[in-house]
Amino acid sequence: MRSYLFAIIFLPAIIILPSQRECSAETVTRKIEGGPRVVVDYHPGSPAVCIAVSVGAGSAVETPRTRGITHFIEHMAFNGSERFSREQISDWVDREGVFLNAFTRAENTVFFLLVRNELAGEGIEVLSEMLLHSVFAPSEVEKEKDIIMEEIRETMDNPRHARGRLVQRYLYRGSGLASPVLGYPETVGNISREELIEYYGKYYTPSNMTVFVMGGLSSRKACGMVGDFFYSPVKASGEVFAPGGKVRWSNRLAVRDNTGYAPGLDLLIKISGGRSLVERMAAGTVISSLLSSGSFPLAGRLNEAGVNPPEVSIDIQDNFCALRMSFTCSEGSSGRLKDIPEMLRELSSWEPGSGRVQSAVTAHLSSDMFDREKYHYYIMLHGELMASLGGSYFTEYLGEIEKVDRGSVRDILRESFSEMEFNGCLLRRDEKIDSGNYPSPQIEVLDNGTRIASIRREGSGLAALNILLDGGNCAVDSGEAGMPILLHRVLEVAAAGDGLDETFRGMGARVSWGDNPYIPMDDYLLNPSFSFIRLEAPLPSFEEAAELLIGHIT
Repeated sequence: MRSYLFAIIFLPAIIILPSQRECSAETVTRKIEGGPRVVVDYHPGSPAVCIAVSVGAGSAVETPRTRGITHFIEHMAFNGSERFSREQISDWVDREGVFLNAFTRAENTVFFLLVRNELAGEGIEVLSEMLLHSVFAPSEVEKEKDIIMEEIRETMDNPRHARGRLVQRYLYRGSGLASPVLGYPETVGNISREELIEYYGKYYTPSNMTVFVMGGLSSRKACGMVGDFFYSPVKASGEVFAPGGKVRWSNRLAVRDNTGYAPGLDLLIKISGGRSLVERMAAGTVISSLLSSGSFPLAGRLNEAGVNPPEVSIDIQDNFCALRMSFTCSEGSSGRLKDIPEMLRELSSWEPGSGRVQSAVTAHLSSDMFDREKYHYYIMLHGELMASLGGSYFTEYLGEIEKVDRGSVRDILRESFSEMEFNGCLLRRDEKIDSGNYPSPQIEVLDNGTRIASIRREGSGLAALNILLDGGNCAVDSGEAGMPILLHRVLEVAAAGDGLDETFRGMGARVSWGDNPYIPMDDYLLNPSFSFIRLEAPLPSFEEAAELLIGHIT
């Protein structure tokens, strides 16, 4: 158990709208012989390009012994290749202002970078080195293992993440999708360098990759650059297995009592029908929007049962698509949640008006256009689906959404909810359980405008202080662009020079500095962009350490 104290410093927010430029002139898909598929979404006149490489491997293909190995590989890819050391990659990113990141999912792993057009060739070369020529230095393997183990421990301490892992086991029962992407401490701790190399050689082959190029790079140039670096001089040996994403539908609820988590019901409902998978995906995307619009068709029935309207989203995997619904309830009504699946069958006869359907279609397509202006953000939002559909994502899938009408929505609702196939997880809590197990932050605003958000957990021997600067990002349209990053570097160096690092270590404390200049990576009070300083320390020395840190930065 831990105690947390959050201090947030808010500066004026600046909203930047994307500059106007030409619409996408072409979306082209090419297959490079001995190499990957290349999908180019060309935006003439754009000064930047986002290059994303999707690898057809995720946590769903892992064995019980190697749970977490895909995420481990993702970490290791940043730690040096045959041609570039970890320091050289990091220096290039800092020097050229490149945004380089990656994420691991159940059925694929995506690496991507945002760079100026003139550096596209260098970016593709760096990605190819990371994904085809990593060296897995023994010292780096052990270092990353420690980092990942700490990451797993942090998520296990987080009630929201812990609840998600529990629910996932039941929603995706019978498939590799049921296991957490990070793996388990017991498995990650025992993964060897030899196993990492074997897994890397099996799945990280050009023929098992799709490269997406979005921005100011024509298909001819993009395919030429990708072909220069992503190729197989000899045919890869060994069979590359398809991701294990075939879910077993149980049509029942897994009920768990007194888990220590907030009560609620999570459902995964298969979108059925005689249409193609892409058509079902498109109709399901629109239906998820209709059901999330704030006027859920069964809101009255749910209210009588003491249940709130659900959060609804579309869940699209390689082999199926489904609606994900999450229900919460008022105090003492968790017993009524078990009636929800039967209640949802009434959606088979629901017919939304043509105007509502058209509005949902228009809203989705408009949102997609706005998101696509920010290439790297677009990859974060849509990269998993793009990886599954390839070039057909931009053509067939988005085209099918445009065709969705009242009739197709009605047909999918009838086919999906009359004979519903689903998996569900119901978490119930006895009314006697102390709701204090689920703390909410206490908010206070000081006279100088600083907002303080604090969370206390009894029985903890640790405390943490997070100082967040709202709007502190390098995208600000002023002479202060990039100043928080520069300031952090200066403060870090000054702290080391003054011997503060050694002092903090003597107190058992540690300080980390970070910046989030591009996209929301955390949800501290829903702050969209920030720079942060974090202090962690044992309670006996926390106050002294906090005074030293605040004195240093002020």
